[in-house]
Amino acid sequence: MSEFEQTTPYLKSLPTRLLSLAGTRGSGLSRSALAKHCATQFDFAVMATLVGEGAISQAELCRRTGLDRKDIATVVTDLEKRGDVERSTDLGDARRKIVDITSQGASRFAELKTVMAESQAVATAMLSADEKQALIAILNKMLASR
Repeated sequence: MSEFEQTTPYLKSLPTRLLSLAGTRGSGLSRSALAKHCATQFDFAVMATLVGEGAISQAELCRRTGLDRKDIATVVTDLEKRGDVERSTDLGDARRKIVDITSQGASRFAELKTVMAESQAVATAMLSADEKQALIAILNKMLASR
């Protein structure tokens, strides 16, 4: 019997505690899978955003990924050094930096997306397809209600 199965029923009835435990477990799986490919969850979030949105400012990357300015600056610098993203000055506002994914970065992201899909499959292996969809819908609803 697992440690969780031995947990008191009261603790198993607390949604925030369960979300925290599941989040920690899921994050660990994703973090470990990405680390094997020399990437972080922050790298993945930035690359996914750039692939989905196109070139955007670092400030917009903060908003879209939920990362703070300091973390975005560090992640973008690291990705730029690897050749996965390019940073340029906004022609309309010299103070603003625009970040875009390179073709190398897009290829690397495609590989990381497969790695992430595999970690998601491991994390949700015990759920049916309908349960996975319901879980995603519930979590999105909870996060949208901030």
